[in-house]
Amino acid sequence: MNRKKWVVGVLFVLFAVGVFSVSPSVSLAEQKKFRYGYLSPPTFAMGRTSEFFKDYIEKHTGGAITIELYPLAQLGGMRAMFDQVMAGTLDMATVASPLIATAFPEFNVLNLPFVVYNVDVMWEILWTKDFRDKLDNAVRKKGIEPLFVCDNGARGFLNKKREVRSPEDMKGLKMRVMQGSIYTDMFRAMGAKTRTMPFPEVYTALQQGLIDGEDNSLEMAVAMKFVEIEKFWTPLNQTMIVVFTLGSGKMWDSLTEEQKKIFNEAKVAVEKQSKIHMAEDAEAAIPIAKEKYGVKIGEPPTAAELAQFRKAVEPVLEKYRNVIGPDVFDHFVKLAKEYEGKYAK
Repeated sequence: MNRKKWVVGVLFVLFAVGVFSVSPSVSLAEQKKFRYGYLSPPTFAMGRTSEFFKDYIEKHTGGAITIELYPLAQLGGMRAMFDQVMAGTLDMATVASPLIATAFPEFNVLNLPFVVYNVDVMWEILWTKDFRDKLDNAVRKKGIEPLFVCDNGARGFLNKKREVRSPEDMKGLKMRVMQGSIYTDMFRAMGAKTRTMPFPEVYTALQQGLIDGEDNSLEMAVAMKFVEIEKFWTPLNQTMIVVFTLGSGKMWDSLTEEQKKIFNEAKVAVEKQSKIHMAEDAEAAIPIAKEKYGVKIGEPPTAAELAQFRKAVEPVLEKYRNVIGPDVFDHFVKLAKEYEGKYAK
């Protein structure tokens, strides 16, 4: 074979792989590539759910859309990624509800302390269409598309000093809290001292004694090795951590109507998968924390203990009813009470 024929042959193969591996019906001009940033390790539930979403979209669009995943805050912290999505410089990012609430007050409703009994109750609420529409429409008004809930997990108290069974046990503890005033208000209502800091700084702050603990899920504390220092875990379910994947308006407007339909169909499948992933991580974290790291795993609160916590945070609920808006607040609390009756033992 002469050199000319060899070059032509190679070019033909490269062309075939580059174009037809996507789909014979998709032209290069039609292909879209989106960047998607998130905070957690790829093996954590958030990472596995993001991978499921990526595979779903790429498969159902026949390769017309490809999604590049950037875990472990490679594109910046959650605040930075949220700002980028709002500015249209990042296509997609996972953002926790307390941070979303700094721009959209309605999302504070998802962080109300001791209102939601457990994770199952929160999923029931999130899958109640008329309530979910209120949240989705709030962000759409500012050109952001809510794609799906990436995580929904119960938060508990982790600290290195003592088990927490009552608001009295919280007094004097220095707790790292998430960004969003409702978390500061909640912990201060129980007598704790609060500090807000970027998530990557938590481990060092625990080492140096700047904080005694944090509210978090046990699975995230295990993934981030916080349990090397924090030895007390109480699964109080004080709040759920609801993390949304948001899409920029620029990204959403670039989609065809058929592609938007695929994204909307993905929401249902991805959220069901997210629930499975979160349950797997929550179950797996308990023996690891207990046996490998020596963490004392507390029992869920009794009805009497839960009543004490709910009493302590009543002023916080009163304050945020007006911040959130009575319509959204009352709807959420009503649903939480209805579904608690279904799941409470």
